[in-house]
Amino acid sequence: MVKIFNKPKAVANGQTQHSIEHLFTIKKNVPPLKAYAINDNKVQTKKLNNKVKTFTGTELYNMQIEPIKWVVPGIVGEGVTILAGKPKQGKSLLATNLCISIASGSKVLKNIEAEAGTVLYLALEDVKRRLQSRLFQMEVKADELKNLHISTTWPRMEQGGITELGKWLNSHPNTRLIVIDTLKMFRPTINGNSKYKNLYDIDYEPISKIKTEIADKYNISVLLIHHLRKSGADDIMDTFSGSIGLTAATDTNLVLNRITGQADAVLCVSGRDVEAKEYAMKFHSNNLSWEITGHISEVKSTNEKQVLYDALKNIKEKHTTPADLSNITGLHIQYIKKTLPKFVREGCCKKIGHGRYQYIPPEKNNFI
Repeated sequence: MVKIFNKPKAVANGQTQHSIEHLFTIKKNVPPLKAYAINDNKVQTKKLNNKVKTFTGTELYNMQIEPIKWVVPGIVGEGVTILAGKPKQGKSLLATNLCISIASGSKVLKNIEAEAGTVLYLALEDVKRRLQSRLFQMEVKADELKNLHISTTWPRMEQGGITELGKWLNSHPNTRLIVIDTLKMFRPTINGNSKYKNLYDIDYEPISKIKTEIADKYNISVLLIHHLRKSGADDIMDTFSGSIGLTAATDTNLVLNRITGQADAVLCVSGRDVEAKEYAMKFHSNNLSWEITGHISEVKSTNEKQVLYDALKNIKEKHTTPADLSNITGLHIQYIKKTLPKFVREGCCKKIGHGRYQYIPPEKNNFI
């Protein structure tokens, strides 16, 4: 039965019942409309059932799931990581350092043990001459780079870039890391006909596609190099150029931030599988290499403060006095008395009675 909810316009105009019957006559050799609807529902339900799968909490609890594989323990793991910084602050050099260390099996950032593997570096804003010059200055040997594959040209995502990455990974199954430098040169170009309707979608969808079709599918790490905007924010993770769609789609977010007077730079880490941390970074200009030196709280703004902090850290006794520290460091006792309260406010030590101080270690790093 066909139920008519709105009276046809023909009836309202006074046309005969015969006209309406003619309009709704169903020929004998045509199946009823109801049958079509039923069959369509069955097909749709069957397709839906093939796609949707659930599991109970108990089943999840008992599953044997491989732990996350870290390319750089505590910093870069499986999935998509985005590394951002202001222009000319050393992002690409840091990316190159990571690529060389993973490909050669050497310590990452001079202090982190990591598993070796094949690396693909898409240096999309560089030329061969500049890349070669950097390799020479980094003092690496040619045979250490056999597992590092480099390309300065690669199709954008809308031009088949994802498909080409899949092909490359199929022919290089030992790949552990892909670096795309920069995201801007790989993501789809934005124009008036973009299928993405707002800025969040424009930022989120390409990274989500890289994650699902490359990182998650092949169980590897993809590191995207990006920029920070000029304006600041209370939270450094809110300074990525673009919308929050960028950082929402990734697994881990890194910011290389130069701060005058503390360290050469601070590496800020935040993500789904890592605790939010800040690490002090030192840049060695002679060989274009970054070194991770420890938790940011362990790196002081002046040589005198660093000497005092190191002495306090290495005291064997549970507590010490300014006089003891002066004897150890050679620093003036008045300077020490003035500086120790600052250390207390920074959380580096605590005062335990009149004129006595005790060192407080930072949260233990899992790789240094």
